[in-house]
Amino acid sequence: MFPVPDKHLPGMWKISEKGIGGGNIGHVYDVDATDERSLTECLVYGRALTDRYLKYYREYLSGFENMELVATT
Repeated sequence: MFPVPDKHLPGMWKISEKGIGGGNIGHVYDVDATDERSLTECLVYGRALTDRYLKYYREYLSGFENMELVATT
């Protein structure tokens, strides 16, 4: 499900019982912050990872079935 293991994943959290949550997820490594192409690839890849994490949490973790992700860090 995830192409690269994320050893720094502390997880997602619910902010309210209405299904709103956030997470410290989708870390991207080996990015050259001085190169616009590298930064763009990083952002696109990170957004794709966020979608994968959200799907995983909704599918496999009790209480996250209807979660709406509103923030990441």
